[in-house]
Order: sequence, then structure tokens, then C-alpha cells
Amino acid sequence: MTRGRKPDPSRARRGTGHAPQQGQKTTKVVPQVVEPGLAEVIAGELPQGLPRDIFTRAVGELAGRLNDTDLEALRMMAWSLYRHQQAQEYIERDGMVVETPFGPKVNPMLKVARDEGTFYLRIADQYALTFVARLRAGLLRLAGQSLMKDLHSGIAEAIVAQIASGK
Repeated sequence: MTRGRKPDPSRARRGTGHAPQQGQKTTKVVPQVVEPGLAEVIAGELPQGLPRDIFTRAVGELAGRLNDTDLEALRMMAWSLYRHQQAQEYIERDGMVVETPFGPKVNPMLKVARDEGTFYLRIADQYALTFVARLRAGLLRLAGQSLMKDLHSGIAEAIVAQIASGK
């Protein structure tokens, strides 16, 4: 039993498939747009307090290197911080265990707080807004270099002091 139509040699290939034709581009490179006032608009939409402060501080730290898509990611980061704060308030109010009609149960806000905290740290890590991320990105010098200098100078001072004392 054969499947499908038998090949017909007289039938021409018309190029009607989904594969792109030779020499045709399939993707367009769209330049990133940076709207100068977008950061202020987004900051105005965020709740007062820590989420807005974190957003404006992150935009300030990354100034000159951000595109509009980056601002949207930082906005999501600020909202996740806000939701994390709200979940923490519920946990403080109701405790780790809540009473349900079926008995005591772990507070579901614990999962919300954990998920939002993880999401916040993931975005902050992508933009090197944490100490460890900056170390990994090479934006800070490793502390080991300066510790070695201190160690060498301390040893040298101890040797000189020992020679000077005559021991």
C-alpha cells in the first residue's frame, strides 16, 4: 500500500513550500528604540515606596545602556518585589500555618513570596544588580587581589620589625 501521490516527473517545482527562496531574508533587524521619558512614566505607574525606589535606582545604575525592553524587564522586577512584600505582610499577619475547613495547612502565601522573590533575583541577576552577579560579570575586582597585597605588606612589616628588634 502506497501513501500519498506518486511522484510525477512532469510536475514542476513552483517553490510554494514554506522554505524561503534563495537570497530572500526571513528576518528583519529592528533597531531598539529608547524613549527618553519612558522610565519616568513607568516609575509613575509603580506603587510608592520600595518598588518605585528600586526601579529608579536600577535605571540610574544602568543609565545609558538600557533599551525599552530592558525598562519593561526592570518594571516586572519592581512589581515582583511589590508582590513579595504583600505576600510577606499576609504571612506576618496569618502565620506560617493557616486554619482551613480541612484542618491546618501551610500558608499559600509562602509559595507566592518564594516565587516572587526568585523572579526578582533572576531579573536582578540578568542585569548584574546583585553583588555576586557583578563579580561574575567582571565589573568588580576580586577581593583576593587586594587581600594578597595586604598579606604581603603585613609579612614584610613583620620581617622588618623582627630584624629591627634584633631577634
